[in-house]
Amino acid sequence: MKRSENHFKKILYVDGTPNDIGGKETSIEALLFHHKKFVPYILFSDDGYFPQRLKKQGFQNVFTLKVKRLRHLHRSIPAIWQIARFIRRHNIDVVIANHSHAWVYGGLAARMAGVKAVFFIRGIYHPNHFRITCPLGWITAHWPADLYLANSQASLDSLKSRIGNGVRWEVIYSPIDTQRFSLRYSENDLTCLRTELGIPARHQVIVFSGRIQEWKGQEILLRAAPQVLSRHPQTFFLFVGKATSLDQIYYRKLQSLMKDLNIAKNVLFAGFQEDMPLILAMADVLVHASIEPEPFGRVIVEGMAMAKPVIATDAGGPREIIDHGYDGLLVPPGDPTALAESINMLLPAPQLSRQMGLRARKKVEEKFSIGKIIVRLEQTLEELIDKP
Repeated sequence: MKRSENHFKKILYVDGTPNDIGGKETSIEALLFHHKKFVPYILFSDDGYFPQRLKKQGFQNVFTLKVKRLRHLHRSIPAIWQIARFIRRHNIDVVIANHSHAWVYGGLAARMAGVKAVFFIRGIYHPNHFRITCPLGWITAHWPADLYLANSQASLDSLKSRIGNGVRWEVIYSPIDTQRFSLRYSENDLTCLRTELGIPARHQVIVFSGRIQEWKGQEILLRAAPQVLSRHPQTFFLFVGKATSLDQIYYRKLQSLMKDLNIAKNVLFAGFQEDMPLILAMADVLVHASIEPEPFGRVIVEGMAMAKPVIATDAGGPREIIDHGYDGLLVPPGDPTALAESINMLLPAPQLSRQMGLRARKKVEEKFSIGKIIVRLEQTLEELIDKP
């Protein structure tokens, strides 16, 4: 049903220039297409992959400032004026800044335009981020929002102590489209995918999904692989995600390690994959192995939505997602042996894996589905707007 903008409040998301898509972008994308009581707009500092992706999917309210490197304050000042004019021209009711850089220009512009400003915390902030020698972090900590949203309690706690009292906080978990992540693929679909990726037909598949960055922990799973293969030689390790230009050294390290461990025939780095539900449908186990606290862990919830057993590191957001031993498993960060032991427990136990996966799916439906999240987010924003 087509809706008239005159009967809905308007929300502006402010973001940077994402040239790829990760958990933050996927979560924002889900919100943009599922708002019920708000007309959403999104404003990027410049054009890039994510803005173009939204346009191709039919989202109309995508705008760009075409200003590069806004983290430099002298570039932020004209951008702030542009955003403030945009807010007034489109009668925006509330602005959500999606990270600290966006808060510097989006949050200040909201103040200038006289509308409510929300800072959505989507990362875990290190104490050094708030030094006075780090202007963006200093402004983040000293220019409070009307409302702070966070994608996990872990993310919220990393910033909360820096802001002080007298402000409102809410945890709004990253939403999952449970319809998209529930598709049942045919055996032919899965066979074709295996053939395309070169995965032997009878091998069990361990999937790791995430950008190739050192803190994401791909190395931990590689080092766990020999301990798994010694007991389950028909196992294949599929790594999904790409390395940016800044992470090529780490990617080459992983390639060398794979050869040194003599596991290359059982490993594939498949790059970015658009159809993650299909990839997860093929998985026997999904692994998350970040060596630093994960702000949320969206891929964990995606795997759970597909009723797959998930093993994740016991730090940050994953602690809030998984009940250890009930709907998933938690392991210490940076511990290949503990990770291998958990994988070795699940691979020969299909009934345990199935039960764990079904419990996980139920949790996602009750706690992380886009329908539940959007209702809570819009209720929170309406209360903020109506508050004097």
